[in-house]
Amino acid sequence: MKKLVKYSALSLPLMALVSCATTPTPDPLLPYKNQNLTWYSCDPTVVPYPVLVTGSKGRAECADVKVPLDYNNPAAGSGTVAVLRYKAGKPAERKGAIFFNPGGPGGDGLYLGALFGYLWSNGNPNTNVGGKLKKMSDVYDMVGFSPRGTGSSFHTTCGTNEVLSFTAYPSEDRSAGNLAGMERNAKILASACTKAPTNAYINTDYTARDMDLIRGLMKDQKLNYIGYSYGTWLGSWYTKLFPERAGKILLDSNTALDRALEETFSMQPMSFERHFRDVVLGYAARHNDVYGLGTTKEEAYAKYKALPAGLKNALNSTGMISSMYSGDGIVQIPVGLVAALGVHGLIKQGLEGSEILEAIGSQSFLKDPILNAMAMQAAYDLTSSYLDYQAKKPYSSEFDSSSAVFTAVRCGDNAPMYNSYQKYVDASSKEAVDYPLIGGDATADCFFYGHKRPTMPTTPSAQKMPPIMMLQSEYDPPTAREGALSGFKSLPNARMVFVDNDATHGLFPYGTECVDLPVLNYFLEGTLPAKNFNVCEAKPLPALVSPLDFETELVPAENQTFEVGQNYDENSPVPSSVGKQNLAYPLSVYTQPDQAADILKEIRKILKESALPVGNGRTQTQLNK
Repeated sequence: MKKLVKYSALSLPLMALVSCATTPTPDPLLPYKNQNLTWYSCDPTVVPYPVLVTGSKGRAECADVKVPLDYNNPAAGSGTVAVLRYKAGKPAERKGAIFFNPGGPGGDGLYLGALFGYLWSNGNPNTNVGGKLKKMSDVYDMVGFSPRGTGSSFHTTCGTNEVLSFTAYPSEDRSAGNLAGMERNAKILASACTKAPTNAYINTDYTARDMDLIRGLMKDQKLNYIGYSYGTWLGSWYTKLFPERAGKILLDSNTALDRALEETFSMQPMSFERHFRDVVLGYAARHNDVYGLGTTKEEAYAKYKALPAGLKNALNSTGMISSMYSGDGIVQIPVGLVAALGVHGLIKQGLEGSEILEAIGSQSFLKDPILNAMAMQAAYDLTSSYLDYQAKKPYSSEFDSSSAVFTAVRCGDNAPMYNSYQKYVDASSKEAVDYPLIGGDATADCFFYGHKRPTMPTTPSAQKMPPIMMLQSEYDPPTAREGALSGFKSLPNARMVFVDNDATHGLFPYGTECVDLPVLNYFLEGTLPAKNFNVCEAKPLPALVSPLDFETELVPAENQTFEVGQNYDENSPVPSSVGKQNLAYPLSVYTQPDQAADILKEIRKILKESALPVGNGRTQTQLNK
């Protein structure tokens, strides 16, 4: 007995140690994972398209999710992320939820999912495409959310009372003074956003973890996802971070997923220059009878090149760059170019300031009276921007929440691309020569950004990485095809649909069966294209319509797709044959075609507003707003 007692006494510490070793450490995220997800009626004031609330028959619901500010230290505090879902029409057949992100970073996607859900709920079951669209709305919840820092979620901002230096058009002024102004601005912006404590918690890693938290609260085993532009970076990050929880993943208009996020921006001067010279000016040359810019794109470019720096800056600042993101915008750009040439003519006459504005009203820009009125309005806008440029005004450094998130994510996701500021200057000086449209901006604020960066997840093996789908257009300006194809080749099991000769940023739904059916079949049936890389033909460019009634065609739609460059495959630039396909399917795939057209415009508007911004995301005019 004594021996037994002695044995027991000696054993107690060991048993206690064993017990301690096997007791699981409490999950610090349990308070967040165990919260109740309470759905409520959405406030119509945060849903700019009110029919989503009034006409959804109870399918649109909102919720607020409590998230940790710092996933590495959940006790540091919490914030709230706003979610809006459009519930599956047939709950008994529900496959899960599809999360949507429109891009940015800094884009608010709160009601994007509901737009798709409402649109697809009106799919015409008597048509092939319409029936599949209806099925999507029947079996999936469509989920939009305001990423942390934006929209209806907790906000972050950054700014300072310091004003930014005026800097001249960067590709034409490489003087020491202009470069010094760029460097000063970069330091001010980086410092302002580093001083904001909430920016330490704004990055792709934490946004991906927010999505996973919401997925868990919705009781789904897998997260399905559709992301555009920066949203491809977020979707890829999530898939690499949680490959076992990633379901159907569509990445549309892709960043360079195998590189630092900053490298996607470094490709933009090249891709925008190529788009402008080949796509935009090619279109203008085909319609020389309307615009008189020249019968070749080279002739049209020579006229643009002769413009003074202030007018080039004004073209970029008044919307020419953002108009390159879609066919509807591309066909409007020549009107602005004609207006710029007209204003330049007045400047060459020696007119200054208000004299230019007064003279515009008596100018004849284009033969067609409606087109002439459009060019005249563009001339007024260009002149106002030009005069601001000539005045060399300094600009505010205050950022709204979207801009602050953009800076925090762009600078916070990865280490700087170069290890010295001078290397940024050298690279931008080369861009100024090779790609003068937007090249030459050396304001590398990310080099001076001070918040800690998260660790980018590595790509899982082919055995662990789920199959994903990717869409990409050949001439996508903000997300260059080179980066998209590089990222595609880095992802095991990926399938890509590549749209040859197209320049759309944000493709799905594109409107042709060649592009859209593989996506629908993937989400509905889990089937993937047989080939890894699949090429579809672009749609012809649309008509330029009157802003007065949107029906009168001022310049008719093109009846064929014009070859822009060579055809590309995954081994770019090896040519690949592209088979012909049918033109766009009609809006009769929806039971309410007119309403569908309106919703599609709203979706395109969100994607355009959220699209990956150019360079550091700011122009002189934007900063002055």
